[in-house]
Amino acid sequence: LEPDVEMLPKKEHSLVGEAGLMLSGGQRQRAGLARGLVRKPQLLLLDDVLSAVDHSTEKQLIATLQASDERPTTIIVAHRISALQHAEQIIVLERGMVRDVGTHDELRARPGFYRETWERQSELENDTAEKKRAAKNGASATRGERGEGGAA
Repeated sequence: LEPDVEMLPKKEHSLVGEAGLMLSGGQRQRAGLARGLVRKPQLLLLDDVLSAVDHSTEKQLIATLQASDERPTTIIVAHRISALQHAEQIIVLERGMVRDVGTHDELRARPGFYRETWERQSELENDTAEKKRAAKNGASATRGERGEGGAA
């Protein structure tokens, strides 16, 4: 969140929201999480708070939560399984009913909704990462072919 705050005209004193500057969905979610952590709650409920952030930002936010000295009991509601893989316990719900319970490794080891979803989401993340690398490499090759950029 710090880089976002540094870009604001009045830094942490800037007014944001309807009457102030507009934030992206990810910025709003990071700000909401920061507000929750500053209060040092005993229980923190994160209801799909990571859905509007990219994978690397999600990793940073989870690492920040885990590194906190005064880490509260945290309940994370998520559709992206990558947000849950470090949880002490995962409860899989389907249509309001508990379908499975376990750690990330336990749930991945047995057939079912969790493992199928993990595999599908992992494939999507890998495809997205490959496309970004290809686009970046394609842009570099295109500049090089036109004689732009570094030495050949």
